[in-house]
Amino acid sequence: MALTLSMPAGSLRPPPAHLAAVIVLAPLGAAVFVWSLRSAREGLVTTGAYAVLRHPLYLAFLAMLLATGLLVTPLPRLVIALLLFLAGTELRIAEEERELADRHGPEYDQYRRRTRWRYLPLIR
Repeated sequence: MALTLSMPAGSLRPPPAHLAAVIVLAPLGAAVFVWSLRSAREGLVTTGAYAVLRHPLYLAFLAMLLATGLLVTPLPRLVIALLLFLAGTELRIAEEERELADRHGPEYDQYRRRTRWRYLPLIR
């Protein structure tokens, strides 16, 4: 961050607010990613990160997309990338949840009711 702030103002230097967001988002994304991997095992995983979010890896990917985008992408393009990511993720999760429901039946339905949020905490 000190290196970035020492750069002359211009198109290659992100605003301080973006840097502050990156300082939060990058470690958050990395932590959720590692927590998700450590929680994973065979079968329906309902503990660890998966006890809080049904698809925590997508939150990790979103945090890293935002962190990277804030550093290197003009805001209008980042918004487009974010919208594409969210649309694609919603489609992918819908398909994954159908497959999980088919494979695990009532066990997955109970898990889905118990673990309310898909990948965006406090939203859905």
